[in-house]
Amino acid sequence: MEKITFSSKEKIRIDKYLSDKNPGISRRVFKNAIEEGNVLINNKKVSSSYKLKQDDEIITLQEIKKEIIVKEILPNKDITFEIIFQNKDFLVLNKKPGISIHPSDKGEQDTLVNGLIHQFPGIKNVGEDSLRPGIVHRLDKDTSGIMIVALNQKSFAYFKNLFQNRTIQKTYLAIIWGEINQKSGTIESYIGKSNKNPSKQATSDSPHKLINPKSAKTSYKVLKIKNNMSLIKVKLETGRKHQIRIHFHSLGHPIVGDKKYSTKEGNKLNKEFENMMLHAFKIEFIDPDNKKYSFSAPIPSYFPIKTSHPLDQSIKLS
Repeated sequence: MEKITFSSKEKIRIDKYLSDKNPGISRRVFKNAIEEGNVLINNKKVSSSYKLKQDDEIITLQEIKKEIIVKEILPNKDITFEIIFQNKDFLVLNKKPGISIHPSDKGEQDTLVNGLIHQFPGIKNVGEDSLRPGIVHRLDKDTSGIMIVALNQKSFAYFKNLFQNRTIQKTYLAIIWGEINQKSGTIESYIGKSNKNPSKQATSDSPHKLINPKSAKTSYKVLKIKNNMSLIKVKLETGRKHQIRIHFHSLGHPIVGDKKYSTKEGNKLNKEFENMMLHAFKIEFIDPDNKKYSFSAPIPSYFPIKTSHPLDQSIKLS
């Protein structure tokens, strides 16, 4: 057990204070320790967002084991990505499928962040988490497509605010199994961890059936149908974990190539596909100078259905 008395008059979040005192240790490590009750303030459990006050006593009940801490993210020149746009504040890139955005506490060194640090060493101290330097949003490992990366702290704060306030427009392209009854529409439900299998996300109209449920809304438009598959354009109204994958799986039309959220029939059909057919296609936002930006990433070559007019703005989402 370790005791520390907070002496500053300036209020600061407990998780940030502990991570600042321990350079190289992920803020997320401390956040988890606080939420699990391994860090107490004045002998009481608090949330990781608790702001310390002068003379608060911080008690660490359990040492955070060194083997679960990633002290340093190493640059990796073998992790490549396509840069679509770059200025002094941010870059827009096209992520390949099959690559994680950042290391976990297990210490992987083959993530997008490792490649970013190789090309842009200055981002190492950008952000709030040493495991996610410059990262203001994420894509699933098997999802390809467009991403924004902040190159300095001011840019990080700006884009983080845009995503939190949902003022960035994101459009995805996906291929789902089968022909969906409604050619356009909106899916609304709650998404949270599954009670039956907490390692997976699940959806329900009843929030009490889920762990930590949050409302989710997905709009879509069918663009083309071929060989019992449908190419769809998707717009996220919310940004829940695995949202697109879960919503279409719940309709009985899982994403082609999705090994995690699928049906028995889908699992059989998926064997012929190496990649998951979900692509972050387009992103639109306004920068700090009030300039409007719109970027898109080409449809991947492995998509079994293409559309001749992927940028057609006349295709409206419901």
